[in-house]
Amino acid sequence: MKSKKILNITSLLTLPHTFILFLLLFAGCVDESQQELHYGVNDRAQVLYQKNLRKIKNLTKTVHQKTRAHLLLITQKASNEDARGAIGLLKRYQKAHPKIVDIAIFLWHHDHSTAEIIVSKDLNINVGGPDKKRILDEFYKNLKKGLNDSLYKSMFDLGNLVLNKYNESFKPVDKDQTAISNTFNNTENLSDKNNLVSQVKNENENKKESPSNKPIK
Repeated sequence: MKSKKILNITSLLTLPHTFILFLLLFAGCVDESQQELHYGVNDRAQVLYQKNLRKIKNLTKTVHQKTRAHLLLITQKASNEDARGAIGLLKRYQKAHPKIVDIAIFLWHHDHSTAEIIVSKDLNINVGGPDKKRILDEFYKNLKKGLNDSLYKSMFDLGNLVLNKYNESFKPVDKDQTAISNTFNNTENLSDKNNLVSQVKNENENKKESPSNKPIK
């Protein structure tokens, strides 16, 4: 029987400033009936990995069923810099492994909420196309089955936030990409926007009350 090929990921796990928690790999070189889940875990992730092993397996199974992703990258921090870093890593990784075509990135937040970004084979974020609503609706509907409401909500909010953070550095190259970019802007998390408004109001109030801002008599 032909042995299954396990992809080499050691170089990714040693790169600095990417906050990589762990990589979950699907063997993209075998047919679907023989597909096997492979894990690559760095030392920093061992505790979280062991505590959440069952949940992680369920999440990845759901994602694979819905997106047919061959590679799942999980990072520790949901920030703009980390999102860009993850995309850069995947571009290099895909060049070395052309069989990897569809990729889903998970950002695993410190409070154990998760967010997803689906990217296509050309590694542009692919949630602005005609299948966007169906993919996201199915993804969250199936994911929610194993999660409590607060975790589900924080995951959904974080997902919107990450997509918009990444969009800040996303430069459209044609009309189709512009449409995708506009879609991102329209999905901005309302609670995040409200928080920002409150923060600005508070800062303005503080400036008014500050002694240095009072007029000199």
